[in-house]
Amino acid sequence: MKLPRKANKTLALMSGRGGAGKSTIAALLAANLQRKNRSVGLLDADLISPTLLHLFGLEKQLSLNEQGLVETLLSPLGVKCMTFDIFQEHASDPLIWRGPMVSSAFKQLYSDTNWGDLDYLIVDVPTGTSDVPITVLHSLPLDGIIIVSPSYQLAKAATNRCVNMIRQGKGQIIGTIKNMVHPLPATFENNLPDVPLLAHMPFDPELARCCDTGSIENYHAEVIDKLICDVQAILSDKE
Repeated sequence: MKLPRKANKTLALMSGRGGAGKSTIAALLAANLQRKNRSVGLLDADLISPTLLHLFGLEKQLSLNEQGLVETLLSPLGVKCMTFDIFQEHASDPLIWRGPMVSSAFKQLYSDTNWGDLDYLIVDVPTGTSDVPITVLHSLPLDGIIIVSPSYQLAKAATNRCVNMIRQGKGQIIGTIKNMVHPLPATFENNLPDVPLLAHMPFDPELARCCDTGSIENYHAEVIDKLICDVQAILSDKE
């Protein structure tokens, strides 16, 4: 059973292996869509190891409106951000929950947030093929999924497992992103020949610095501009 739609377009970012840079790409997509005068929400679906607050340099703040919905945190550009991190007193406190509890908490986080009117909702999905990714596939009204994969071959098998999970769950993959490519080669092998290769993101120390300092919205690169245009075009074609 699908949960109610919260945005005109809902896009999930997934990866088969940790360290692929999925959260960074999700934050860049959200920030640059917002910069194009779109209303954008960003949901950090990783309840165990959330990163959203750090990437945007946001402070924890838990606030409820009159209807009892949780108010989003606003990034400097105006991205509406939500993360389970705001409910934990200390960032170092472990979340020791079994799968069903995590899935239930994620659905409540999605449903009980005051998103307002959104053009796009970006969902940063935890790595792998466990409870929350499966819940996202079966419960959210997704318009598309982007797979983020590092360039090294060690991640190939994990990426393929993630892709097979999505296909078994009837999700639609709109493209893949090869991340942290270094050195920048002239051509790229697309391990998923039937899925478009949306972008190859070179390793950039400046991006790493922006992530570390909570200023990811300050990062700009031509590859991001092209990625945004391609994603918007693909989602528009689905209307």
